[in-house]
Amino acid sequence: MTSITRWLAGLLKATPRLPPPPSQSTPSVEPASFTLQRHGAVRHLHELDGWAELAAHLCHTEIAVIAVRDGERHALRARIGLNEEQVTHAGAFCEYTFDQNNMAIIADVSAHPRFMDHPLVTADPAIRFFMGVPLAARGRTLAALCVMGRSPRVPPPETQQVCRTLARQILACLEIDEDRAFLERSLAEHQREAARQRKNEESLRLLIESALDGIVLADASGKILVWNKGAERLFGYTSDEVLGKCLTLLMPERYRHAHTQGIARLAASGEPTLIGRTIELHGVRKSGAEFPLELSLAMWVADGRPVFTGIIRDITERKRTEEERTRLVHELQQALEKIKILTGLVPICATCKRIRDDQGYWSQIDTYLQEHSEVEFTHGICPECARAVHPDWDQEPLT
Repeated sequence: MTSITRWLAGLLKATPRLPPPPSQSTPSVEPASFTLQRHGAVRHLHELDGWAELAAHLCHTEIAVIAVRDGERHALRARIGLNEEQVTHAGAFCEYTFDQNNMAIIADVSAHPRFMDHPLVTADPAIRFFMGVPLAARGRTLAALCVMGRSPRVPPPETQQVCRTLARQILACLEIDEDRAFLERSLAEHQREAARQRKNEESLRLLIESALDGIVLADASGKILVWNKGAERLFGYTSDEVLGKCLTLLMPERYRHAHTQGIARLAASGEPTLIGRTIELHGVRKSGAEFPLELSLAMWVADGRPVFTGIIRDITERKRTEEERTRLVHELQQALEKIKILTGLVPICATCKRIRDDQGYWSQIDTYLQEHSEVEFTHGICPECARAVHPDWDQEPLT
């Protein structure tokens, strides 16, 4: 359980509850939920029937009801002295109370223009006396306490004061229930959020662990916080060997001074220079062997502190391929240069057929071609040259 959860749970347990009134009867109507404007909290108020019974007892009346605001409407949540059919008509008296700023007293409702034709007045239970107390808090009426009797009367001041005190107790009960509902809902939402966070963390952990590339997380001082299987394959260290160690463990000696300077610059300015870039460096394996790597850096903030994520990829094979490609391109360029020389203008003597090179020397054509191409020669003599050197070379021999 996190500290926030413990705090909410302790606060919820510590919320004071008013004791129920001395006479707690079985609710005469099915308990229902109501919505309070402040937090939209939904509560089941089982104790309201007991408060209604106490109000009827203190005022020496036969009937008492408590109505609670439900959005823009009101709903009866407690009743004493009314049956199911009569309850449906009691709302008019509660609505009248909601419209008042203070306690409303009608000594004889049969003479009141608003209620003289009301079913509860003209028929059973033949209400004559009515007193309603609005229960208001923070500028809004949350509920109404109404007591009704069968004989006209004006309650004495002490009875009126007792009803006001009782109304404040009921209001306190409603507000406490409202606050408890808000805390319970906040706690439930926090628990759901914590569950979502745990699920996200688990998904992230599985993603990091299953990545083929090395993934390393470090804090602002360069200490390693997370080390995945990919990093273990690249460098040869297990997580137990590197967690809490400095990143310089993975660097050649020539990089370490620059890394230390970068950490100091980050601490001074708070502005990293390599975030969002992909760079090529060299790393050092546990065996001490260096290897080329590609590093992508990112930064995020956790609990107000920067955390750096490095995604590392071994590029040894890629470098080897690039070197081989460079070698082949160089050889091809050299071959193309030779071909270009032979396809250009070649100065040749019209008489002896010797060729002049770039330095001005004259060479035999066969020598020149061998030096500037891959051509090889085999030597022989043509018939014309043979006759010029040996006029009788093709005559029949004398017998």
